Amino acid sequence: MSEINPTDNTQILKKFVKINNLKNNNSLMFFLCEYHFENTNGKTLIESGSARIEFEGFNNYGTFEMNKYYFNANDYPAGFDAKFQHFNLDGNDLIITGIHSKNTSIGTYRVQIKALGIDKNYNPS
Repeated sequence: MSEINPTDNTQILKKFVKINNLKNNNSLMFFLCEYHFENTNGKTLIESGSARIEFEGFNNYGTFEMNKYYFNANDYPAGFDAKFQHFNLDGNDLIITGIHSKNTSIGTYRVQIKALGIDKNYNPS
């Protein structure tokens, strides 16, 4: 895989937020999405759930994290950081690729995130 450029990833993540109208008044967005996972070992998963994108914090280039989901996060990654994975766009979808260093059974993976709109029912408290 090529070298990760966090600054480019930040711009891609911000463009994903803009083209899918996910922006609110804060730098924290909660939205519904479809999560499509596949890896080089032939493991696949399609899941719908609630997710968030965050740009707050020191040295934070942007993060994507599934909030409400029904899959095992030990088998499928649920959180991604612009510093450590590759982010791209495919139309309106966010594509995240990487190599899972903690779970070798995951190995190299590709995740496609399709935004389904703002999660109006999410209450972070």
